[in-house]
This record gives sequence, C-alpha cells and structure tokens, in this order.
Amino acid sequence: MDLKTEQLIKSRLGLILKVLLIAVTLFKLSEYIFTYHGNTSTMPDTQPNKSAMVDTVNVTDTSQDRSIIEKGEPMPHSAGVYIFGPSGLDRQASRHIGDTFFKEYKRMAIPSDLQHEALLSGNFESAANTEWVCVGTIDYHFDNDGQKTTCEVRLNFDTYSALTGEKVQGLSQSILRYGIGFSNSQAKSVALEKIHP
Repeated sequence: MDLKTEQLIKSRLGLILKVLLIAVTLFKLSEYIFTYHGNTSTMPDTQPNKSAMVDTVNVTDTSQDRSIIEKGEPMPHSAGVYIFGPSGLDRQASRHIGDTFFKEYKRMAIPSDLQHEALLSGNFESAANTEWVCVGTIDYHFDNDGQKTTCEVRLNFDTYSALTGEKVQGLSQSILRYGIGFSNSQAKSVALEKIHP
C-alpha cells in the first residue's frame, strides 16, 4: 500500500468517525430535549413512573398534571417529607428520610410558605400537593469525651394520606440511633446513616 492510499483511507476513516460522533451527539441532545422539554402531545398518555426517585420535582406541564392541579387533587405516587428540628425545618434529615423511606415516590420541592406548627398539628394546607405527607421531629444530643463525639438522634415521624387524612402505620416511625465521630457533624452523619427501614 502506498502513502497516498494510506492517507486517503485515514482521511475517510476520520470523516466517518466525525459523522458518527455528530450523530451520537445529536441523538443524545434530542433525547434530552424530548425528555425534559419535549412535545408532550406526541407522548402516549401514561401514568407517572412509579419507580422514579426524584429529590425535588416541579410539576410538569402535561394535560394530565394540569387537570390534577385544577382539581386540587394530590399528584399520584408522590410524597412531601417535612422533618423539623428545634430551629425549624431540618433539610438534611428531611432529604435523608425521603431517600430512605420514600425512595419509590416522587418528592416535591418544599413550598416557600410551609407552616411548621400547622403541619405538626395535622393541617397540611401549606404542604406540597402530594399523595403522602410525612411530618416529624428530630432532636440531636451530643456528648464529647475529649477524643470523640457521640450523637444521639431521636426521630419521630408520621405519614398521612392527603386524600383521607388517615395515618399510614407502615410509613410512620419512632427511631433512636447513635453515631460516633471526631466532630459533631461527623457523629451526626454517622447517626443519620444508621436510620433505615
């Protein structure tokens, strides 16, 4: 094979590689656009993916979701998780409880007008429009012996059906866990990680 033929083959292979790279990029881009910003009128009318795990979701603009909002009905297979500490909503604990006990549910963003006392007393009007509402309290107690820190975590939460207001026993817990670390935050993280079903 002479040099000119070899250069021609390399040139064509390079061109083919570039075309394939552009095709893959366009395919991935179209998949992203269709999934997140796509034309929902061409999508089949299906129920939400029940195995989806989302930390926070905004209500998408499909006709099915619009009808749910207009009727005031909770978004199907969704949960709002609100765990309160002494100084208000504990986002770290709320996220961990959501990831642990509600991983198969869509979880909605925390509303800006959330009312701590109302939620704890059973009034869920300020909660996100979800099928399940989990409300609870968490307390941390730290003990430092000079070398290590022990964190005691007391967590109590109850879950209610937004449709009926009834308490769901299987999704309500009272938990006590301990974590040991070299700082308060490390001991707290260890204790939180021990909270699981």
